[in-house]
Amino acid sequence: MRKRVSLKRLSVDTIKKLLQLIEKHIESSQTKRKRGRPKIYSDSFILLIYFIKVLRNYSFRDTVFYLKEILGEKMPAISTLHYRFNKIEMSYFEELFEEVLKIMGIDEGEEIEFMVVDGTGFGYDDKQRLNWMRGKKVREVSSHVRVEMMVGRIKGKRDVIIGVEMGKAYTDERKLLKEMMKGIKVKGRYILGDALYGMDVEVLRLMFEKAREVIVPVRDGLHKRVRNPLRKIVKWMYENGREKYKDRYVVEQVIGKIKNAYGQWESVKGLEMAKKEVWVKVIAYNWAQAIIFFVFVAGYMRHLSSFSPYLLRDFSNTLRIE
Repeated sequence: MRKRVSLKRLSVDTIKKLLQLIEKHIESSQTKRKRGRPKIYSDSFILLIYFIKVLRNYSFRDTVFYLKEILGEKMPAISTLHYRFNKIEMSYFEELFEEVLKIMGIDEGEEIEFMVVDGTGFGYDDKQRLNWMRGKKVREVSSHVRVEMMVGRIKGKRDVIIGVEMGKAYTDERKLLKEMMKGIKVKGRYILGDALYGMDVEVLRLMFEKAREVIVPVRDGLHKRVRNPLRKIVKWMYENGREKYKDRYVVEQVIGKIKNAYGQWESVKGLEMAKKEVWVKVIAYNWAQAIIFFVFVAGYMRHLSSFSPYLLRDFSNTLRIE
């Protein structure tokens, strides 16, 4: 019986296949290193440990024991892992994210069904008490990474994260979106967002560069009507596209899946480390969607007698799922 693909249970071999996508990038960055003693453990191996720790929500000690049993190799000391995790380059995650999108067949300039944008937060460090509030009510606020995420619906009704931008706590989502839109390489038939984005004309202009229609709530105020020409167009599109606006649940569904599978709290102290852990979760989600698609294709291929059984065997071995 074929096992169901689960976000929580990506195997060690599957993650190895994922990291092979940026092996050349890692090697090139290592050759630039001129000072200091040579590394005992490669960046690829450290990244593998890091992915396992984050995705399975293990402690350092549990991660070492688990991988030692699975791989049968000598593992780094916990103090070494602390140091090496802090030194992991952010470019590794950005490059890996782009490579996974290429594997999924999302090409530059391609038009997908639609795109949805929204913001969320991943907590880290300790909670802070806001004692300035009057009365007995005291609010606890967590330090968090502000994450702006764009999800696209592509072929086969797959929901894929096509854009990510992160900032510190309470960063304006519109500011993050403007930065993220620079790296979006695909276009959609329409793009969806909540009313916050409809307040910024620059954001709406950027959205029109990536989609034919912008379905964002823009409404007349109590004492003032919409006057800006661009906002008037978006207002008309929203009023005539309320059925399409119902698709906004897609981005919330994806965020919910990631948080349910990997957690919404990062057990780190600093913002940069928290960002790296969020990158791991985002990449793992997309990689799982790629595997689900490949497994579906392999299942379909089994019904076609023209394909060689040896090809199917090699394909299933390439993407083995635990």
